[in-house]
Amino acid sequence: MILHLSQDLMLVARVSAASRVAGISFKSLSSAKSLLEWITGREPGGSTDKDLHVFVDLQLPDLSIADTLTEIGRQVNPASIVAYAQHVRTDLLDNARSTGVGVILTRGQFDHQLENLVSGAA
Repeated sequence: MILHLSQDLMLVARVSAASRVAGISFKSLSSAKSLLEWITGREPGGSTDKDLHVFVDLQLPDLSIADTLTEIGRQVNPASIVAYAQHVRTDLLDNARSTGVGVILTRGQFDHQLENLVSGAA
């Protein structure tokens, strides 16, 4: 399953479509709070840590990058987290990299690698 934290409707639609083509469950969430509630509220026998892949838009308003990525990394395999921001937002990218959690990409890299990222979640 792919969880996508973003309010960018065009990108959410692209990730959703790529997930559907790959046959992978997809859920879009628009706040870090709702994402963390969803992850921590999983039912026993539901999605396992190995099944969850989390895509995080670092440009989400009011996102506490370090706290959010660290908490997601406690709940799921940190290698299954992909965070991204526009290449000009080096402050956000550096902040995310400093957590040591997941893969940090520019928005262009994320967009270009989307099909591979989604197929890697299968």
